[in-house]
Amino acid sequence: MGFSFLALLPHMLGKSMRGTHRKSIEKQWKGLVAIGVLMAANIAFNNSSLVNMSLSLNQIIRCAHAQSSFTPAFYLLLQEWSLKAKC
Repeated sequence: MGFSFLALLPHMLGKSMRGTHRKSIEKQWKGLVAIGVLMAANIAFNNSSLVNMSLSLNQIIRCAHAQSSFTPAFYLLLQEWSLKAKC
């Protein structure tokens, strides 16, 4: 991800692209913010899932499931609910 950013940076900062880049960001800033928030949530849920499950299980779930970042979080939520129900 960082490599593609650095590789495209000189091209995007060139004089020919400045106006186009600025216009597209001004037009699509809401979508960019939404993607950023969802990616941050994805990373946070994935990291929190590692507290209660092994890394290998986490990788299997991420590989096998399209929305895998929410599956471990849901698993943790169900565990928490079952612990509260027992009390």
